[in-house]
Amino acid sequence: MSQQKEDKTFKQKSTWTKVKSMTAAEWLFQELWETPKDKLNWYAILKKAKEIEKEHIINAMLHSLDEDGHTGDWKIKFVNDYYDKTFK
Repeated sequence: MSQQKEDKTFKQKSTWTKVKSMTAAEWLFQELWETPKDKLNWYAILKKAKEIEKEHIINAMLHSLDEDGHTGDWKIKFVNDYYDKTFK
């Protein structure tokens, strides 16, 4: 593997690790700051930020239901339905 390819792979992995500890808004700001202004690039970045926010919301709700002692597969459907009704 070439050094350039290894650097890109490392950057992608380290970027994903950072994303896990950032809010979607922080990630969005960082990406927009580092990306030249181009509507298609910025749209793709916004779309990814929305995916990150959705994941954070769903994980928080699932964690909350787990803490309250709820069990079962219904939780995933409930959380996804809530997200779709609230944010779409």
